[in-house]
Amino acid sequence: ERYPSALPAGLLARALALGGGSFTLDAACASSLYAIHLACGELEAGRLDAVIAGGVSLPQALYTQVGFTQLQALSPTGRCAPFDTRADGLVVGEGAGMVVLKRLEDAHRDGDSIRAVIRGIGLSNDVGGSLLSPESEGQLRAMRAAYAQAGWSPDEVELIECHGTGTPRGDAVELSSLTAMWGALP
Repeated sequence: ERYPSALPAGLLARALALGGGSFTLDAACASSLYAIHLACGELEAGRLDAVIAGGVSLPQALYTQVGFTQLQALSPTGRCAPFDTRADGLVVGEGAGMVVLKRLEDAHRDGDSIRAVIRGIGLSNDVGGSLLSPESEGQLRAMRAAYAQAGWSPDEVELIECHGTGTPRGDAVELSSLTAMWGALP
């Protein structure tokens, strides 16, 4: 086995000699967002002063390929083309992304280089959606919650990052959600 089935969060904590707790969670494609959401809650509550949060994708080739094949989600051409008429599925890859999070006033006090400020996070359960075809209403609830928490209006946003898996059904729902959110703007 090339990689363990899950990268233990404690491994990173021990390697960096960090205190506090550590844990691993799995929320499929939303795992990184949930990790950051939970980290922000710990910071806001004052239980932690700094947090490393993010995501790691180390799919086991056979398990992932069989699972996504059964779901008919893999691109038969081996090319992911989100929001493209030629989109025919996703391509599984490996990657990692981590951020160090602190309260803004603490980062200013400590002279840290600040790359971004999290003003709001929106989470939602689709209820009736599926792994490959979420419900637009769930996505809209999440976006509206994030904007409400941030105190922003969608028309103040200059860049939108999308999930964009390259699955025709999933991309169509995401595009529909974005159109519903931004198409209603004056």
